[in-house]
Amino acid sequence: GTVTETEALEWKKKHLKLDCKGTDDGPLLGPKYWANFLRRHPQLSTKHCVRFYSQREAWATYENFDHMYDDVYRGMVKSRIAIELIFVDETGDDTSQKNDGNQGGEKFVVGVKERALLSSSFDGC
Repeated sequence: GTVTETEALEWKKKHLKLDCKGTDDGPLLGPKYWANFLRRHPQLSTKHCVRFYSQREAWATYENFDHMYDDVYRGMVKSRIAIELIFVDETGDDTSQKNDGNQGGEKFVVGVKERALLSSSFDGC
């Protein structure tokens, strides 16, 4: 075990008067511990993970989107589908990811204003 595990076992022995051997004593820290931990740290929250293609984060930069939109708009103007001044408003974040991997309601601890992201291969999405 780690130093933290040893400290948790020592705390249990001292405060709960348990004879913890560390093998089949159940979980080291139970659900009540996590509930109290999250209450003590309101900046943290548990959320379901959002699975996304592993290359998306590397590719999805402002510069790449700027170039992509310029090329698309140039082609639309050239084919007379659009006029030169076009405004596109991106709404939402529909990533169309199938089978997001949240098996059994699994949640992850993140900051309150953050999203839990889990990188995945394209085939697994």
